[in-house]
Amino acid sequence: MSDPVTVAIGKELRRIRDGREWSRPAVADRVPGKFTPQALAHYENGIRACSVARFVEVCVALNVPACDVLALALQRAAIQTGAKG
Repeated sequence: MSDPVTVAIGKELRRIRDGREWSRPAVADRVPGKFTPQALAHYENGIRACSVARFVEVCVALNVPACDVLALALQRAAIQTGAKG
């Protein structure tokens, strides 16, 4: 099972993508280099963690600041795990 932060980041990426009503292929086409809709699905579902560089590229493709996505994901992960801080 993936760690809570990886899962939370994936959920945030999907929430943003769904809010824009963009398909995974549409987002994948906006990410530089070799990037597939399946890779995005793995990130969104917490199956695979993405590198910081790839995370930033996906956020740019979604037109959202990476720091905002990360902050929300960390908040949600802390809430889900009961962490205080």
